[in-house]
Amino acid sequence: MEYREQLLALVKAYCSRPGAPSEARIATVIRNQGAFFLKIAHGASCTVDTYLQVKEWFADHWPSDLAWPEGVDRPGVLPTGIDRSSSDAAA
Repeated sequence: MEYREQLLALVKAYCSRPGAPSEARIATVIRNQGAFFLKIAHGASCTVDTYLQVKEWFADHWPSDLAWPEGVDRPGVLPTGIDRSSSDAAA
């Protein structure tokens, strides 16, 4: 699964629970930028450091009763499709 897809799968799963915060709220909490996931969904890129920070946040705050999304690597694992030369355009 490509890195953008992994980030979007995480936020969608996390926010799918009853009473969960919105994707924009989670983006604000993690990156202080409410449109982070919206930009990622529209093809923006982010640095490897940002990618790992976001995944680490989800791992640290993942509800015990929610399955980790299938196809999403655990934090610390770099997926294929990471553009290591891209700027932090989405952050």
